Amino acid sequence: MDILPAQPKLMTGAGWPEHEGLIVGNEQGLRNLMAACQQALESGECISSKLDDFSGVRRLPEGWFEESRQQASSVPTLVLLVFVIALVVIGFGTIVRSLI
Repeated sequence: MDILPAQPKLMTGAGWPEHEGLIVGNEQGLRNLMAACQQALESGECISSKLDDFSGVRRLPEGWFEESRQQASSVPTLVLLVFVIALVVIGFGTIVRSLI
């Protein structure tokens, strides 16, 4: 009986506390990831079916990360602002009702 080579396995380690924040995989999966990263560095992108849970790798310009961080930080600020305004309106309504 012939032993078949292992299928490439590659995924985020988010499901396991000891692998949290890591990309995990078997040897073939990690080799495929290295090749995909090299192609993305050279041409900007690599779409491949050999990356298991992932469909590809893409190189992004540095400015994209700054824009993304600014957009992400504005969402919590907006939520906090809406919450504070709602508290002020509710408090003001309560005061007005108690005076009437």
